[in-house]
Amino acid sequence: MNPEARLKPLFGLSPKYWLAGIYSILLLTGFLALTLGAGLLRPGTMVTVQSIPEGASVSWGGHNWGITPLTVFFPEGTGTLRVGKLGFVPWVHRFDSGNKLIMSLFWPRTASFNLRLPSRSGDSVQRAALFELGRWSLAAPYGLRRPFPPLFTALASDLSATGLSEGKIKDFLLQLRPLVADSQMYLDYGRALGLWKDTPPQGLEPQAKLWEPVLNQGQTTTDRLVFWLVANQDYAGRTKILDSGSPDFQARREAWQKANLTLPDETVKAPDSVLVAGTTFVGIASCWYFWGQTTSPPTIPVAPPYRLPVMAHTPTFWMAKSPVLQGDFEAFLVQNPEWERKEALDRGLADEGYLADWGGSKPPAPSQPVTRVSWNSAQAYVSWLNRSEKAPTGFHFTLVKEQQWEAAVRQDGFLWTPRAGTWELTSSPFGVADPLVWGENPVPPPVLPSYAYTLKGGSELWSRAAAPAVSTSPIVTFRLGLEKNTQEANP
Repeated sequence: MNPEARLKPLFGLSPKYWLAGIYSILLLTGFLALTLGAGLLRPGTMVTVQSIPEGASVSWGGHNWGITPLTVFFPEGTGTLRVGKLGFVPWVHRFDSGNKLIMSLFWPRTASFNLRLPSRSGDSVQRAALFELGRWSLAAPYGLRRPFPPLFTALASDLSATGLSEGKIKDFLLQLRPLVADSQMYLDYGRALGLWKDTPPQGLEPQAKLWEPVLNQGQTTTDRLVFWLVANQDYAGRTKILDSGSPDFQARREAWQKANLTLPDETVKAPDSVLVAGTTFVGIASCWYFWGQTTSPPTIPVAPPYRLPVMAHTPTFWMAKSPVLQGDFEAFLVQNPEWERKEALDRGLADEGYLADWGGSKPPAPSQPVTRVSWNSAQAYVSWLNRSEKAPTGFHFTLVKEQQWEAAVRQDGFLWTPRAGTWELTSSPFGVADPLVWGENPVPPPVLPSYAYTLKGGSELWSRAAAPAVSTSPIVTFRLGLEKNTQEANP
């Protein structure tokens, strides 16, 4: 039988005393760890930031911490707290993140900020939205692994925060319909307009009945709407409409074909060519044509690039016989040094490819078309020409519009030689769904700067692509248009 184990005295103390001492030390250590440990090992402040509008970025101490509404732990220190969002005046504050030593594990030091950010100007939020939404539109389609954020509903909230009326918010959102050609974008777009709370009703006809009053201001039909709706369904919804022989779809498609595949009669003689500042401008007669037509009868557009015949009309104008030359652009740089490579890059008006093959302001081939220029610099070149008063009296230079470019090439095939990978800038903002919504919006298109503009060229005269306003490429150039001052621009 084992003898009973007994503790021995320690330093002359009975076991009951030295054990009690050890237990007391352990309890005191645990208590200090709970009350002081967090404050000693992780000092700082728990900060809550809320803002109107929501979604403002929060930075402090040289780091970005997230977007509002936000609760985050700032380590002990001093830094500049900045809360900002595109289109709004940022809130900047010197903030000291102190520490609470006792019981900070359970009740840390806290700070709270409830902010209302003023808008920079009447159009600042719209301008920022056009750039952000344009960028996301070009990146479609979206899926579960790469979802589309709720940018349209955020935009509606931001515009409301600026004090804009509900009617004006709706009008601005409707102008953005050419950017919507993805099922996830479509869901958020309808929510922002208040057409549905969560998801749209199932089926083509119920959705069409929601949109028609909004787009036609009380009229009963919107012929082209059916194609935009089909393009914005998810794969299962689109397949159900197209493969089931939907009578609603067939009826609307036939009505559109009947009303939109006959051009008005117009016989106008093209004006004579003119020579201006050493450049020949070819006269293009006023005309109707099918912009983007590729097949007859037209196929159903279900994926970008959408090709759907659109009746377009261009008034009389003149288009340069060839693109702007490098030597011409050199003269522009001499008088406008702010558009030299370094200066344009510093101002964020071009990307790193801008004039990358030039030796300073000297072009590599003065008699060849200028490339590696951004849309921003092309527009600056046109403005400089007009300020220089080089246009004939009663006329002004333009960067040609997309529909003008196509009308000109249809009338005079010598203006352009089909070459895959060769493109020209136009002044027309780019929307992936442009062919699906042409002429249907009840409000004019936006007049604010766009994120991207349309390129024409490629291998077919109806081909179109997009170029962000700051982008440059060795295969993209631009050419001039010439219009009468009294001539109204075609949208």
